[in-house]
Amino acid sequence: MKVVSFFAGIGGFDLAFQRAGHEIVGACEINAHARKVYEARFRGPAWFPSDIREVKPDEIPEADLWCGGFPCQDLSVAGKRAGIHGARSGLVWRWLDLAARRNTRWILMENVPGMLSVDGGAGFGALLARLDELGFVGAWATLDARWFRTAQRRRRIFILACRAGVGDPAAILALAESRAGNPAPGGAARADVAGALGGGASGSGGWRIGADEVGAIGGPGGAD
Repeated sequence: MKVVSFFAGIGGFDLAFQRAGHEIVGACEINAHARKVYEARFRGPAWFPSDIREVKPDEIPEADLWCGGFPCQDLSVAGKRAGIHGARSGLVWRWLDLAARRNTRWILMENVPGMLSVDGGAGFGALLARLDELGFVGAWATLDARWFRTAQRRRRIFILACRAGVGDPAAILALAESRAGNPAPGGAARADVAGALGGGASGSGGWRIGADEVGAIGGPGGAD
């Protein structure tokens, strides 16, 4: 696939997609230090604007998938919890406005677990509702870095969405269930991720186009 990375940082998503054989055709990142690291790592790319607020839809390279970990400062429990409409985390709406004008088939998002609880869950619900409005179906899951053989516990929310009929996001996220990783002493080797449509208390869920419920808010808010 061809991939465009937004809120690219130093290229975590980008490196993963590149290692999986996909092509990074563009990226957007505003932090000057992160941009230097990214440019050194990826030798470009040719399309590399800094401010998503100034990006014009027709200048974005054609791509199959957009990915990004949009700013977490307004969502994290360590911050002021301004919510998903805050000045920084609210940039996700600009991202989706761009998606509305382009024909990308897949969107992959990542953020902190605090996204589930801020504004009593209303912000997360609004995000899923906007994806639904744009014609995407998808799933979301809470994944923990320790399941992937890293020496730390770092939980993050991943949302994977695609155009109706293109694929099965829930099945893709469910692949993480086979990752035994490094469970905490006495803990389960893995969590139940990418649950049935509608979500639940396991910290995962999904939605269908036109569904009355576009994802239940489930699982603990976490420490991030």
